[in-house]
Amino acid sequence: AAAYVRALNADPMCSFGDFVAISDIVDVATANILKIEVSDGIIAPGFEEKAFEILSQKKGGKFIILQADKSIQPPEMEYRMVGGLGFMQRRNDKICDAKCLEEVVTKIKKDIPEEAKLDMILGMIAIKYTQSNSVGYAKGGMMIGVGAGQQ
Repeated sequence: AAAYVRALNADPMCSFGDFVAISDIVDVATANILKIEVSDGIIAPGFEEKAFEILSQKKGGKFIILQADKSIQPPEMEYRMVGGLGFMQRRNDKICDAKCLEEVVTKIKKDIPEEAKLDMILGMIAIKYTQSNSVGYAKGGMMIGVGAGQQ
């Protein structure tokens, strides 16, 4: 629940009529928060029984609840059709972790503090899934802001 609230607080006005994606089992505390938020659906790897009951009642039973299947591996290549033209590109499967920070150039010649590294990793993950030429600011384990380029 705390992670969802922190994510929501990054841009509370943005969550109107959204679809929530959660990477862990949805518990009762999270379901109770989602119950009052304006949202159209959720996808997660699983739901506690009581949490599922709470969410099933949202929007008069019309709230969409999807359970993700972790065993599914997306194809290596992605295809898009736009205006009759076909586009193909490799899926962005880059892992954003501490290895990405091994050659970071900084103005100061000191080691980057662990807290800052965690924020940088979080920022990389958020920007990875944001459209085109994006910028983000992570601090204290949460995204403070995210800006997307042309869409």
